[in-house]
Amino acid sequence: MKKIVFLAIVIVFTLALLLSAQSLVLNAPNGGETLILGQTCQIKWTANGINQKVKLQLIQGGTPLGVIANNLDAVPSTYAWTIGRYGGNTAAAAANYKIRIVTADNGKEDLSDRKFSIAAGSSSAPPAPPTSLNISGAPPASTLLTISKPNGGESWQQGAAGHITWNASGLSGSNRLELWKGNTRIGNITQNLTSGPGDHAWTIGNLEGGAKATPANNYKIKIINSGGSEDMSNGYFTITPEIRMTHHTPNSPVQTNQPNLQQQQTNMVNLELVSYAVITSFAVNGRTSSPLQDLIECRKSQGIACQTSAFSKTLPIMYRYTLYLESPYNSHRYLIYQGAWLPQSNFTMNLQNIGVLGKLFPDGLNGKPVPMAVYGSVGVEAKNNSQTEAPQIRILEIYFYL
Repeated sequence: MKKIVFLAIVIVFTLALLLSAQSLVLNAPNGGETLILGQTCQIKWTANGINQKVKLQLIQGGTPLGVIANNLDAVPSTYAWTIGRYGGNTAAAAANYKIRIVTADNGKEDLSDRKFSIAAGSSSAPPAPPTSLNISGAPPASTLLTISKPNGGESWQQGAAGHITWNASGLSGSNRLELWKGNTRIGNITQNLTSGPGDHAWTIGNLEGGAKATPANNYKIKIINSGGSEDMSNGYFTITPEIRMTHHTPNSPVQTNQPNLQQQQTNMVNLELVSYAVITSFAVNGRTSSPLQDLIECRKSQGIACQTSAFSKTLPIMYRYTLYLESPYNSHRYLIYQGAWLPQSNFTMNLQNIGVLGKLFPDGLNGKPVPMAVYGSVGVEAKNNSQTEAPQIRILEIYFYL
């Protein structure tokens, strides 16, 4: 009996040591700072014994506003934050903000010790007072730089003509347009643009240097002024595949028997669209994104319902759905489900917990706790029976509750 009691004490003590060895501490901003809206600062933290991803949230007066960044490695413990940006939105200038850092399983978290401020404008010294009286009493003009199109939800065809538009005031210097995919900068679209409001004619997908963006549904446009102001599309827009055309020179009996008519019609061509499936919409559980972040929450008990529509000159259109989930312990994405090609536009994946865990942790948990939720993605492929090109693919990122 004494041996059993002794072993129990040893086990409890060992677990306590392991838990105490894990720590997650937010170091900066930690309170009292004044940060300038739109500038960049480093969010820093200390992580010991944390072997899973972490998430950063912006808190205002005790209320979570949204996610600054998620799926971050615990080490290295820093993140470059465009001050005020969260979940595609921008916080207002105020003095009651904090940063929260939390692990993927919500087991560890920490908050800024005190509130910090976000201020608008420049951190430089204020300008000298005006030498003449402002009779109207109107406030001085403030700087403004915002993307107006594409601002999220648009579907633009690769290679077609599109117009990037923005609003600007109170700026000098020049503006630069960049293309971003998710959180990754793809490249410059153009630069040395006027500092004022503008409209840039863009061959959709084309970048400086001759590169071309591939079709996908998670693109944003970022505009940057040489003075430091910047803005980004509030939500993602889609670049769809380029529609290719074949040209056929007319050759008909009418032309053969009527030389004059043939001469007049030598420049005529018939245009025929190549038949392949183009996805026009894709939603998971009725959503393409959530209000505060780019991840769609999915729960095992409810299953995952996918709704897709596509267009093709050739029918039927075939669909296939794929689910990947990411292990929080090794950051590897495992294939959980890939369905057969089905001639239908709606399909529901009902996943059992044991099936998910068995594929998500093929080597077992090895004593690790089962996480409450994991990151993943749901993809759909579409094609038609006569299609020779690769199927078109759409992907949505999810947060899957086990």
